[in-house]
Amino acid sequence: MSAPATPSAVPREAAYPAEEERSLRRGEQALLAVLHDLEADRDRAADGQRAVVRSLAAALEARDGYTGGHSETVHELAVAVARRLGLEGDALEHVASVSLLHDIGKIGIPDAILHKPGPLDPAERAIMREHPAIGERILLPLPGMEAVAQAVRHEHERWDGGGYPDGLAGEAIPLASRIVLACDTYAAMVSDRPYRRSLGERTARRELERAAGAQLDPRVVAALLDWLDEPDAALPEAGAAARGPARSEAELRALMAVATAVTAANRLEEVVETAADAALEALGVSSLSISRWEGDHDQLRTLINVGELGDGEERHPADEVYPASSFPDLDALVRRRRPHRASVGDPGAAPDEVALLRSLGKAESLAVPILYDGDVWGELYATQVAGRRPFDDRDMRFLQALADQIAAAAGRAEVFSRLAELAYSDPLTGLANRRAFEEHLERAAAEAISACRDLALIVGDLDHLKAINDEGGHAAGDAALAAAGRALARTAERHPEAFVARLSGDEFAIVLPRCEAWQADALAHRALELIAPGSMTFGVASLQTGAGTAADLLRSADAALYDAKRRGRGRVFTAGAAPPEPRPPERRGARALRDTQARLPMLLRDGLDALDRLPAGTPVRDRLDAVLSAAAGVLDAPGWAISFVPAGADYAETVRDVDLTAGRRETIDFHQERYPLADYPRTAAIASGGGFAVHRDEVPPDDAEARLLVELGYAALAAIVVPGAGGGWLGELYGDARTAELRPALPALRLLAQAAAAGA
Repeated sequence: MSAPATPSAVPREAAYPAEEERSLRRGEQALLAVLHDLEADRDRAADGQRAVVRSLAAALEARDGYTGGHSETVHELAVAVARRLGLEGDALEHVASVSLLHDIGKIGIPDAILHKPGPLDPAERAIMREHPAIGERILLPLPGMEAVAQAVRHEHERWDGGGYPDGLAGEAIPLASRIVLACDTYAAMVSDRPYRRSLGERTARRELERAAGAQLDPRVVAALLDWLDEPDAALPEAGAAARGPARSEAELRALMAVATAVTAANRLEEVVETAADAALEALGVSSLSISRWEGDHDQLRTLINVGELGDGEERHPADEVYPASSFPDLDALVRRRRPHRASVGDPGAAPDEVALLRSLGKAESLAVPILYDGDVWGELYATQVAGRRPFDDRDMRFLQALADQIAAAAGRAEVFSRLAELAYSDPLTGLANRRAFEEHLERAAAEAISACRDLALIVGDLDHLKAINDEGGHAAGDAALAAAGRALARTAERHPEAFVARLSGDEFAIVLPRCEAWQADALAHRALELIAPGSMTFGVASLQTGAGTAADLLRSADAALYDAKRRGRGRVFTAGAAPPEPRPPERRGARALRDTQARLPMLLRDGLDALDRLPAGTPVRDRLDAVLSAAAGVLDAPGWAISFVPAGADYAETVRDVDLTAGRRETIDFHQERYPLADYPRTAAIASGGGFAVHRDEVPPDDAEARLLVELGYAALAAIVVPGAGGGWLGELYGDARTAELRPALPALRLLAQAAAAGA
């Protein structure tokens, strides 16, 4: 359920960082108490307590975006492979620890890089490659973790010596590192990633076999494949790979899980889910609840229940509240910040508390306050059934340690919730912004697909915004954008569930649940009438026109928008609509040359306008894509492609391929298409910079570029290369019978491409 309204006594945003620091310091004392037990279990040195706390503090300060699901999968695989290799005892424990912590260094990598939905550029890859060393620095101060820290550092070393950070090879790489790398590689290939979908088990197995002896230890790969050949073989039980004294290790692991939530989660729901599940596992209790204190109503409202729930209990209860007046122990917890313990066998226990335990089928309870900014934020409450280990003082200390971590996370989440409206709104138009749009589209598409309903999407551009800015200043441009936003919002009122957003610059979108493409097309035409004929261009798509996911739907609507622009601005085009009229005879000769020359001012204007709309820091690839998109609209080009030529390499990798005639826009971000430059002499000649234009009728049939054009179904090509970090970016604009002559446009294209590279 949604979190209850924030009470009036909420810390000011400006005071939040200082309060988080105080909250973490309060938690340090509770952490020390828990870690004292861990030290006793392992017979470690007394000064190891504070070393562990320092490591946890360093992890917290790293502002984690790390989640444990992937590490759990790698852990299960690694333990299974280690057993296949004959490891047991301490050696098996060591592999288990490395597998769980192999990515801990990623909590020091910026979120913008860690969660980037596309390939990393060379500078970003260099930063990402620091995570093994960061992991080593986090783990090294932990008593008894020196070997684990070393193995984490070397988890990305390759068998052939081509890995990082130290270039170790073969048996010089710790065995645990080699095992975890193979399992990590396989788990990554069979998982969906932000920038590509799962490769599937069959493809992943082939990749493992190919990597054996190069990237991966062939003996480890053989063991992994051997285990994968037995799908019925049971995975090791949770905790089966002896992680040291089970209780202490579980507590430390839970503390780290909640600590990552403190720094990574911005939503209260995420914090509550993570903390509740982690604490339940670590404590080994029957059930656990996190509740929010509502001071205005003098009551406690339960946010989540986990574990063995009693009659009437729900994981996310709609209205489970406990008045302080009915529970003396709760009143003491709130008024005096005092934990409490109750048991059905305790004659001195409060009757209402005993009655509650009996109704839940539980024998005893333990509750501690969650304190934030000096006030009670809520309660952490655990129960145990009869016949299990009773609660002790150590449980109380550990529960309080978790509560202090949750307090910092909850305070952070509520700060973010108060900023959410600003973070998800466009200040100029008052509409939702791109971030809100993308999240809403994902949810709407998932709901529509699940319910077998259609979902339509309209995307549109305000035409000639740069000309408006040039003639009347940015105030005039802002006024035009605001007017367009109001008109779209008014148009969308006809559809009760419509969601209107300004994506960026002159781009807008409308999400239309339970709406088919033809209905969205009609709505877009009404918007044109309301705004002003010829002032906007729209593309329309729906799930039923062929889009299978939210990303496909956006690409399809985007491609329809490009098609609309090619036909002339100020119109609507719907994906899947009837194909355009047959193309006229090909334009060649002096008349076509004059036609292109007449379009050059528009080409330069629209190309620069496209670059001006991009935010600062946009990569060269995306800036070059904007130039080619604008050029396609002006010159009636049917498509384009972008490739990267690494410095000194003899090949190019295609990373983007756009075919407007098919209403398709495809971005290749994994296993890019690679082709040798030697096969295409003209392209090889400009690999370090320059450009050329060619028509297939002007060169011999056996010309390499001419053969490619025939294969792709195009008639002409204009190619340009501009420098970028680590190599050059190749842009190729294709022409067909309707396209204006490309050769006269080549100088303008080169100028625009250079502007794209210079502004990155």
